[in-house]
Amino acid sequence: MKDTIHLIFITMEQTNVPANVPESSSKRPMAVIGGVIAVAVLAVMGKLMWKAPSRQTVTDGPSVPSPEPLPSVSNVPPPSGSAYKDGVFSADGSYQAPDGNQTIGVQVTLAGNGITDVVVTPQSQDGASARWQQTFADGVKAKVVGRRIDEVSLDSVSGSSLTPIGFNAAIERIKAQSKI
Repeated sequence: MKDTIHLIFITMEQTNVPANVPESSSKRPMAVIGGVIAVAVLAVMGKLMWKAPSRQTVTDGPSVPSPEPLPSVSNVPPPSGSAYKDGVFSADGSYQAPDGNQTIGVQVTLAGNGITDVVVTPQSQDGASARWQQTFADGVKAKVVGRRIDEVSLDSVSGSSLTPIGFNAAIERIKAQSKI
């Protein structure tokens, strides 16, 4: 491979250039061609030299036991004194933002004292507050679905730190609506 590259450059140097062409202009195309060839050769060499790591499986050695499954919401007993009806409950929550009072809508589906679904409806018309409410709405499901409603109290979701105040207020209203 090294000999091939050397031969290419020797051939390029020995190319006859007509006498009426200035020396500087005749070297420029040759330098460009040489550069293109060098890049192509390096690319081919890199491709030939690079190998994908082989995948190996280990069959010997101790086996690792599977972790115990986490309890689902339905089989977790509620804390003493806390029992909620199954169903879909909705409430609005308010909070103070730099641009004024804001409200966010929250709908929670409860089963076995746990949250099985949540839908947050941004209600702000302001640019910054509307964006933060939407960011919160996009990330809240991962934070609350599968948890008991008594455990839910958020302080920040996806960088939104004020919207959770309204969300927590709505959750308190939902707990009051659904309490047995």
